[in-house]
Amino acid sequence: MAPQTLMSVKIVLKNTVFYAVANAYQRGFNFLLLFVVAMFLNAKDYGHLALINLFSYFALTIVTSTIHGSTFRFYVDLKGDERKRFIGSSLLFVITSGFILVVLITVKGQYLISALFPKSNISFYPLFAISLGIMFFTIPQQIVNAIFRIKEKPKYILFLVIFSSTVMAIFISLFLIVFRQGLKGLLTGQLIAAFVIFWAYFYMIRKEFLFKFEWKLFKPALLFSLPLIPYLFLDFIRSRAGIYILEKFVETGKIGIYFFGANIGFAMSAIVSTFAAAYSPRMFNLLKEEPLNKVKEEFKKIFLYIYLLMLTGFAFICLFSEDVIILFFPAMYYDSYTIVPIITLSCFLGGVYL
Repeated sequence: MAPQTLMSVKIVLKNTVFYAVANAYQRGFNFLLLFVVAMFLNAKDYGHLALINLFSYFALTIVTSTIHGSTFRFYVDLKGDERKRFIGSSLLFVITSGFILVVLITVKGQYLISALFPKSNISFYPLFAISLGIMFFTIPQQIVNAIFRIKEKPKYILFLVIFSSTVMAIFISLFLIVFRQGLKGLLTGQLIAAFVIFWAYFYMIRKEFLFKFEWKLFKPALLFSLPLIPYLFLDFIRSRAGIYILEKFVETGKIGIYFFGANIGFAMSAIVSTFAAAYSPRMFNLLKEEPLNKVKEEFKKIFLYIYLLMLTGFAFICLFSEDVIILFFPAMYYDSYTIVPIITLSCFLGGVYL
């Protein structure tokens, strides 16, 4: 193996370790949250949570899709203040777009919810309105993560994951466990935590941007991102359409059981994203520095390791998910284990495609 290839493999695998720790920490927190929520919410409430998350995730996809992916592409090419103005323009665009979308949805909120989820009989206020606030404060996350990934500084992402999970745990525990406010308490805790984390994002990248919108810098990024929009929405449909379809045919409690199992199956998605987070910035940097054929040869070898580790994760989740659910969760969620292998396979195949 050539020295350059060996170095690339080492860098990717070293960064993979940091991303794996960050994902493991975040997934560990999410698993603990899953357990806590299952103790304080019944299957029907969990079904409502599934619909709320579907709605807010769709809104987030609309806002961030136009700039998704372009941060990587143009951060590498731009330098100095020009790079800072580009990041500032991107942040201003997505935050302004998010604010406008929140206002528009809020005005017609109940109409939208009644049209999208007619069978569930759930009102827009206060739960869906709170979820929109959570969505808004989450908007800068993708750009912040992209900056640290392209600079190949996974330690910063690990710090953000630990900080975010800790803040989230504090406020969710306060409103869900201490104040016993149920689903509303869960969302209220997430909203306050998201507000705190929102400002942490800007503090972490305070030297990376200038808050000045420049259309000539932002326009190429927007044009670069437009072809990605169909893929992002198709990916959204692939990963989330099941909940929307189920809402038309089954009671909310069964949606909750499906959503519970799907959350465990999405652990495979965390494994896939771990490798994507490590190899994609390395790929962009190598494409800038090395000839295309040489980069292809290096990544053929890197992908071999990635596929073997993905297969291991896939087998582990499928073999042990039933035992985990029966061991840790209430009996009302036992049937959810049948969903886990299907979701896991979907995430695995998505990872192969990626």
